[in-house]
Amino acid sequence: GFGINAPGAGDDTDNIDGDNGDEILTIIFDRGITFEFFEVSALGTDDGGLFELFGQAPMAFLDSGRYNIGGAFLAAGDPVTFSHNTGNGFSLDTFLVAEVPTSSSIPEPASASLVFLTSAALAMRRRR
Repeated sequence: GFGINAPGAGDDTDNIDGDNGDEILTIIFDRGITFEFFEVSALGTDDGGLFELFGQAPMAFLDSGRYNIGGAFLAAGDPVTFSHNTGNGFSLDTFLVAEVPTSSSIPEPASASLVFLTSAALAMRRRR
């Protein structure tokens, strides 16, 4: 996974950005998505992290494992943030998002009916 650590955590990723400060991972998607779950590992007894969806209160996690978010919607450009909270840090192993279709990609029933009726009228006109 991707390590998100405290200052001076003592592993190869504790100085990943050359600043040796708290590490934060922010992800911004270029289209609307639903956030389904994330999985973290390497949390020890005193370790913890924060998960924050844009516009919502941060959610603290203290144990390794899967955290189900349940399809929370994020609009294009809204950030998702993972950050160190307590202890040494953690490893972000995986997360799952699903793209939300835009309204232009799903035809309206009235538009689909109009196309069907026009096609049927043209087919009947050719038969005459």
